[in-house]
Amino acid sequence: MDVTDRYEGSWLTACQQDYDVGENPAYPDGKSQLSGLVLRKLTATTMSFSLTTNEYETPDCSGTRVAAFFSRGDLVFDGVKTANRRSVDRVEFRATTGVDGTIRDILWIDGNSLFRGLIGTESADGYPSQLNTSRPWSRI
Repeated sequence: MDVTDRYEGSWLTACQQDYDVGENPAYPDGKSQLSGLVLRKLTATTMSFSLTTNEYETPDCSGTRVAAFFSRGDLVFDGVKTANRRSVDRVEFRATTGVDGTIRDILWIDGNSLFRGLIGTESADGYPSQLNTSRPWSRI
């Protein structure tokens, strides 16, 4: 089994609140977002990805979507490292549509939950050193 086989499929975050009601004058009723990620195997170590984030002017992802952000490209696996006392996969998101550029990240699956790296914890290798365990992605 290739590393890409574990990750192939569609993933969705839970609703994430950006602002509580009254916290930001620009969004008096609050603000939230919901993200989806689709990963498709290309080779044993490469996948295509499509990331969509929908924003809502409510604190619970209800009502009409007010903005949508898209990013597409390739996901390249680059070995493993240890984070949160687990062996995790090092990856590079190489975006060609949306926000162009390369982002180094780490990925780990526990059951039907996908975890990405915690932003701001990058180590000398340029990859996050910790998993963001507070924001799992669920397989759908």
